Amino acid sequence: MRSSLLLSSSAATNLPARFYHYLPDHTFTLVYDPAAHPSWSRSGFTTLTVSAMPDEMYQHGTSWWVFWIIEMNHLFIREKNLENFDDLNRFRPLEYISQGMVLPFFWTAVNTAAEDFPELSYDDGIGYRYARLYETIRDRSDWYDVLASLKHSTLFNTQANYRMNSMACDAAAFLYAKLYDLNNDFFANLVRIAQDTAWHGEEDYLDILVEAVGEDKAVFHNETGQWIPVRDWLENHPQFTAWKDAVPGAFIDIYPLGRVEGALYLRHNGQLTGRIWAYAVIGVNALDPVENGRNPWDRPLDTEFYGNTPVHVQVADERGNIVLSDRTAILPDLDNGGFRTLALPPGVYTVQAQADFRGHVLTDTVTLEVREEGD
Repeated sequence: MRSSLLLSSSAATNLPARFYHYLPDHTFTLVYDPAAHPSWSRSGFTTLTVSAMPDEMYQHGTSWWVFWIIEMNHLFIREKNLENFDDLNRFRPLEYISQGMVLPFFWTAVNTAAEDFPELSYDDGIGYRYARLYETIRDRSDWYDVLASLKHSTLFNTQANYRMNSMACDAAAFLYAKLYDLNNDFFANLVRIAQDTAWHGEEDYLDILVEAVGEDKAVFHNETGQWIPVRDWLENHPQFTAWKDAVPGAFIDIYPLGRVEGALYLRHNGQLTGRIWAYAVIGVNALDPVENGRNPWDRPLDTEFYGNTPVHVQVADERGNIVLSDRTAILPDLDNGGFRTLALPPGVYTVQAQADFRGHVLTDTVTLEVREEGD
């Protein structure tokens, strides 16, 4: 079944406007097509396809609202031309800023201005879970320890075979959510400054972010008890260090995966919660020259590297006993399945992965704790 209806911007985009302080003069067609990928049309922001229509004028569809907020943010950012194609592969402002809006949006709706958001219902509790997730994650130093444990060149695959990686969306989403936390006018300032600035490259983009949040702002690190100037914090964030670390080569990373309902893309959060149910091995092949000037999503997937290079995985308990041997494949991202079940009793384990690719030995090792459900 495929149907469409016409929505005006005044009816459809008023919620993100509370954050951006403007409303696009824009009309688009909303198409319901459960067989299609939900997103804007590739030809422009004229048609938005959804896989499920909201119930009762989306009074009880908080999960639908998550998609809606992200896609509406795409529209707002695109309207302000906050997308520099030369830097799209590195900074992805369209996607990452849109993802970053979700958590502070629900937190604001629940905690500070619920009466201003009559379109949303929290009867199902999903909105509250998003708000609590924002409160839990935004100041957790162990979240950043998880990021530090991953190879940034695989997390933000900046060289070859670029694909959407939900873990990268997580990292960038919390980055922008944190900047909003420091200054509630951040998103409005960001689109205004970026539109009025001829920018190119990392330093210019960092200048825009710092100006939007305020040069005097600082990020508190719970573990060290230190305040970090916002520019220093940004410059050391994986989103901005990944391309510097991406030396020619091939790499793999083991991602423990956990389940948390309504937690954005946090399927990897077994690294934080210990509720691990599966794992994935993702990687990047940067041995070959990058095809500069070609849309990253149009680069053909390297089927020699992804899917056809076997990865040998061994899991050992605290005594060094091998409790699981597995054979899997390298994934380009965390968005398209291919995960391997990791059914283990509670305990501490060492997971090792190894692959041979064109004479290069690729390895990764992680130590993880599996806890009882509910601990």
